[in-house]
Amino acid sequence: MVLSVTDANGNVATATAVVTVLDQLAPTAATRNISVQLVNGVATISGADIDNGSSDACGIQTLSVEPATFTCANLGPNRVMLTARDASGNQAQAPATVTVTGELPVAAITVTPNNTTYTGGVATTLYLGYGPQSVTLTASGGSSYQWSPTEGLSNTTVAQPVFTATKPGTYPLTVTATNRYGCTATASVTLTVVDARCGNNNDKVLVCHKGQELCVAANAVAQHLTGHQDQLGGCNAGQAESRSSALRAAQPTLEQVFTAYPNPFNERTTIRFRSMQKAQAQVQVYNALGQLVATLYDGLAEQGQAYEVALAARNLGAGVYTCRLRLDGKMHTQRLLLVR
Repeated sequence: MVLSVTDANGNVATATAVVTVLDQLAPTAATRNISVQLVNGVATISGADIDNGSSDACGIQTLSVEPATFTCANLGPNRVMLTARDASGNQAQAPATVTVTGELPVAAITVTPNNTTYTGGVATTLYLGYGPQSVTLTASGGSSYQWSPTEGLSNTTVAQPVFTATKPGTYPLTVTATNRYGCTATASVTLTVVDARCGNNNDKVLVCHKGQELCVAANAVAQHLTGHQDQLGGCNAGQAESRSSALRAAQPTLEQVFTAYPNPFNERTTIRFRSMQKAQAQVQVYNALGQLVATLYDGLAEQGQAYEVALAARNLGAGVYTCRLRLDGKMHTQRLLLVR
């Protein structure tokens, strides 16, 4: 700028001066709380999303927020910080709450043999040459699924692939369930395939009878299993350990003797159970409030016999139900999901 000075006689002198105006006044940061929903497992916000009228005498140049990205690990309320900056570098901060909405899935696998032929009571063990040669694996908890590894499976991207036994071995399988928010969870199951074929043409069945291996006709197997408590397969050490594990698993457990199919369901689901000894059995269904909504079975269960009871959805609302099997004084539970 130019300064001019005039004296009493009218003489004038001028000079140039530089005036620097400093903006040292910080902005005023104002925020609002918001909710965001996960999409494909992620939600992203900007400073403008939580701004509630931040101001500055010379104008706001930038608004930023930290953190700005949220995942399935951030469900619920999250504290964030808004930073308002002006052109002079002055800044102010204010907190806000970002509530991330979504849901973490709970993955589960139900194993259902393709027929009810009794092989020892373990749904996850298949015997080449006798009984079910395949099982349906029913995953729940998500809207899409990915199975691994792929060996033996009819499809790796559906909720209900079929596993078909073709060679003996152990097959650990894992499903990753992804829900509509993009959040994931996993569940695993191990299937065992035992080669029980024998005879010149592999048309008979190998059973272990009191420590001795017998090669019997297929129509004689049921009597050996239920009448003599024999086991399918040979009596060698490796299979003996396998049978020992199978017998332990054959005691009433959720996976082996207590299944629901289909699950989730929208019209009806079939509850299947089997007792390894003659015992009193009771199957009841409760809603999310713990209220009894149905008694499906209440009576004596014969040893080794499979029972099936149906739960109809016509008088029930959508949601999670708990099916309880009381068998020989022991309680087992199965989560049921009714969808509309």
